[in-house]
Amino acid sequence: MRVISSLVLGIPVDRKTVSPEGPPLKVAKVYEAMSILGYRFLRVATGEKIWMKYLPTNNSRDYWAARLYLEEFLTPRVDLALQMTE
Repeated sequence: MRVISSLVLGIPVDRKTVSPEGPPLKVAKVYEAMSILGYRFLRVATGEKIWMKYLPTNNSRDYWAARLYLEEFLTPRVDLALQMTE
């Protein structure tokens, strides 16, 4: 994941490296967020209703926190990549 993040998205892996694109990659936090989203996908694929993520449960809170973290982490980098292609 570090290699993909560094090469494709330009995310610095070293915590001491400063980048104009945003903060460096926190591997453990990104892995955790991705695992929560993957677990949510598996629950929906095995029959859990889609609207269950809106109920005030621990699983739904974890889902929304993970989704927000990934969106905030990746959005500036994706926007920058799209600007570079134009």
